[in-house]
Amino acid sequence: MAERIGFPSTRYPGPPAVSLELSPSWEGGIAADTLLSARRVAGPGEFIANVTVRWQRVGAELGLPQAAKLVDAGVEGLTDVQDIGRWMVTSGDLRGYAREFSFRDPQAGVLAQAWRVFVLERGEVADLVEVVGTVGAGQTDEFVQVREILDSVRIEVTPAPGGGQGE
Repeated sequence: MAERIGFPSTRYPGPPAVSLELSPSWEGGIAADTLLSARRVAGPGEFIANVTVRWQRVGAELGLPQAAKLVDAGVEGLTDVQDIGRWMVTSGDLRGYAREFSFRDPQAGVLAQAWRVFVLERGEVADLVEVVGTVGAGQTDEFVQVREILDSVRIEVTPAPGGGQGE
């Protein structure tokens, strides 16, 4: 008889559970290629400050130092980058990397971004979780809110249903 494999399972774990705490001026949304998305309620013509949570399954050799280098390399490829800061963060028991900067986008003009990056070891693989907030030029209050949302992130490894190797 053929073997049946399944997702999520012990052998093929699903993505981690992720949550964010939103202030009253923010609302959840749905965006392609994200686990979660949120945006500030904005008036017509305003840049919509936003936060997205993305997840990738990567090789187990990718640890937090390598993930931080990938983020930094991507930032260096942007135009007119101005560093705001870099430091280590925690979410529960998870250590993460924080990077904040501004840059010039060809369509939107000057934007500021805040990143929080976490790597969860999952045996033969790892989960890379990126929490990214973006605001437009002059949205200082929104940037403070983005930081608060990013700092509220909670990430948990979700147990496999049934606990079977391939089920």
